[in-house]
Amino acid sequence: MDVIAAPDADPSVASPATGHDDDDVEPDDLDDAVIIRDDICHACDSVNPPACKNIKVHLIDWLQCDKCPRWYHVVCVGVRNTGAEYTCDMCM
Repeated sequence: MDVIAAPDADPSVASPATGHDDDDVEPDDLDDAVIIRDDICHACDSVNPPACKNIKVHLIDWLQCDKCPRWYHVVCVGVRNTGAEYTCDMCM
């Protein structure tokens, strides 16, 4: 799309770029962007897992969904084999 300055436009104001760069993000695209946090568990929405009566957590184990960038506490999702593929409820 070409941009043509109006006849009464102020020449001291820079005109917008007429080309499109694939690395640029349009302002309208930011409204639709979804930001997925990677510092919390998406099951409990916390950095630390909830206290469990039967489990003493000394080291917090994390697990990432194989289909999205969401992270989960192993305790929160009930996974025993962290080496197996894991798909979160959001991606199922």
